[in-house]
Amino acid sequence: SPQIEVFDPVPGSSGVTPSLDMEHGRIGVRRGSGATAEYRVYDLAAFKLRDFTPLYRFPALYRTQAWCLYGDLVHQNEGSAYGPANPSPGNSWWNVYDVTTGLMIERRFNTTALGLSHRETESITVRRTPDGPQLVFGFATQ
Repeated sequence: SPQIEVFDPVPGSSGVTPSLDMEHGRIGVRRGSGATAEYRVYDLAAFKLRDFTPLYRFPALYRTQAWCLYGDLVHQNEGSAYGPANPSPGNSWWNVYDVTTGLMIERRFNTTALGLSHRETESITVRRTPDGPQLVFGFATQ
């Protein structure tokens, strides 16, 4: 469709996933896999003008299942679905990074819905509520 515009901030990259933070006028891009994976945070207005100069960039640690950008924070879920090598309670962790430093500022074991037969985080986002921002996430299950 001519209405679809393609952006390629890091040509040749693989494993690219975006996260829009409309409230703060930013877009985050996670690219690569394994030891080469990284997060990049851009000013959204500049990005739309194809200025792909990141405001911040830092290594993406751990096996990422889902992530989102909100303000100066990247919220990341790491882990994998239950299986012979990963029985309940699993290996799902919440990690929070400060994008201005690239440092992990919080890490907690994910104890939500441990009783699901198949438990794999598939999406996370931050939504605005009257009481402030709220992290929202969903699982793939069977």
